[in-house]
Amino acid sequence: MKKVVSIIKITLSLVLLTAFLSGCNVYTPYIRLEQRIMVQLVGVDYDDGVYTVSAQFSMGKSSDGGKTENDLKTVTGKGANIYSAMRQARTSIGKEFFFAHNQVLFLGEGVLKNNSVKVIQDYLTYFNNHSTAYVAGVYGTAEELLSLTYKDEYTDKNKLLLILENANDTGIYPTYCTIYRSLMFAYGKSGANFIPMVKILETGESDSAGGGAQAAADESSSEQGGEEGGDSGGGSDGGKPGESNPRVIADGGALLIDGSLVTFMDSEQCAGLALLCKDIKMSSVELNYNNEVISIELFGVKPKIVPIFESFEKDGVLAFHIVVRAVVDKSGNRILTEPGINADKVKALVEEQVQSKITSTVDTVQSVGGDLFNLEDVVKHYDYAMWIKAEDEWRDLIKTAEFTYSIDISII
Repeated sequence: MKKVVSIIKITLSLVLLTAFLSGCNVYTPYIRLEQRIMVQLVGVDYDDGVYTVSAQFSMGKSSDGGKTENDLKTVTGKGANIYSAMRQARTSIGKEFFFAHNQVLFLGEGVLKNNSVKVIQDYLTYFNNHSTAYVAGVYGTAEELLSLTYKDEYTDKNKLLLILENANDTGIYPTYCTIYRSLMFAYGKSGANFIPMVKILETGESDSAGGGAQAAADESSSEQGGEEGGDSGGGSDGGKPGESNPRVIADGGALLIDGSLVTFMDSEQCAGLALLCKDIKMSSVELNYNNEVISIELFGVKPKIVPIFESFEKDGVLAFHIVVRAVVDKSGNRILTEPGINADKVKALVEEQVQSKITSTVDTVQSVGGDLFNLEDVVKHYDYAMWIKAEDEWRDLIKTAEFTYSIDISII
């Protein structure tokens, strides 16, 4: 018995020894830190069957007089799909790209007009299938936008991401469109999706169309790369000494059906969409009060959409009641403390403006049978049997749906 136990012990020892020694002879490829490129932004363009992919990445932080800056660089590639395009870009620079830190996927107009859903799906397939990046569009090409390689001071967030976050927080438009949520909308029964847009302002161009969004580079300079065969070069205005810096603003949004562009939504419609979302921190409206235009900020916006079942059961028509509540705080709207301001009149005007913005959005989206308001989920939540009856004709039912509104603004 002892001899059997000894044989077993010897056998196990040999097995373990073989396992440990085999590891010494097996080479597993790995990528050293200095061989990695941490991508911050990705842009995709499409034109006549050719994809152009741009990757903006950090070249590391440098210290200058107490300031910490992220020097950024952009490299581009072209190919028959986004993988082959990125492979060309990677080959030209000789390093491996890592996309786990990518903050925004920008889609050029060519992609929006062709098939944005396919590009988003391919990004998740080839680059990063656990992405938390936002999705946004750009008028013109994403390559031009990402050529604006600003120095990014004091923050690990790219300035173009900050523009999107600022637009969301201030109610210019919602940027709830992380990659997976964007696909969730696109996979809905109506196939509708909203992509927030940004625009590069040329020298001397007014930013009024963008709703006053924060400029991308009031203090920063644009970098022009010199990487042979890969860098996209400088953008609008170039960022050269003595020249004004290019600026990027939030400017409307794109309404897509089944991944393709249907129409661009203006600032009024985008603001109305923001009011129907639950993740904005504040919004604002402009009122004509006694022949003077004043701005009022809204806080604590709380939207709710309730289906009216009787209408569908009786006439086969979808009906929804939209309720929006918000607060106007006098401490944040000092103009309301001025002598002669009638709070009741301001309340009525604000409610009128809020309903006008929302109505403009609903009319635009409804005209193409789109659903940007989660109406599908609303119906499923309240009455799934109703959804079963409506789902096969959902787009047509959206076009003929009736909407009523209750806007309640409290002044405190």
